[in-house]
Amino acid sequence: MNFREFQEYYKKYKRCPNDAFVRKNPYTGKQLETRYKKYVRKQSKKEITSNIRELAIKRDRNQCQLYKLLTRQDRDIVDSQLFKETMHLDMAHVFNKSSYPELKYELDNVVMIYRLFHNRLDTQCNPITGKPIDKKELEKWWKVIIGIDRWNNLIYKIQEKKQ
Repeated sequence: MNFREFQEYYKKYKRCPNDAFVRKNPYTGKQLETRYKKYVRKQSKKEITSNIRELAIKRDRNQCQLYKLLTRQDRDIVDSQLFKETMHLDMAHVFNKSSYPELKYELDNVVMIYRLFHNRLDTQCNPITGKPIDKKELEKWWKVIIGIDRWNNLIYKIQEKKQ
């Protein structure tokens, strides 16, 4: 959407495309330009994220990368806990986006896993049992899920950014 289309949208709907409601006081021309720049940045980030997700899905063959590694016994435990909403595949970041913004759009830093596992790993819990784990145990899980080579590559990139 170019700026002219953005302006037309604003005139027609009395709000910007990324706004949830109509403003009480209309934007000035300068404010509208600022809102447009913000809109373009947000759309660009969405597009990048969408592209990374597509690449991760293709690379991971649209499968949960942890579930396929589990033993039959562990699968039985997990199967009893999985519900339709937790069988949804999430794009999980190995190193979280807030602490490692430089890896936010790094394909090696994302992996497709079931939402149940994603939620548990994000809250530092064992992805199978749901019991709390320490940071070292969490790292072991990520190394298993993505493989030691990818893990080492990400560690290298983090260290490289610090220098």
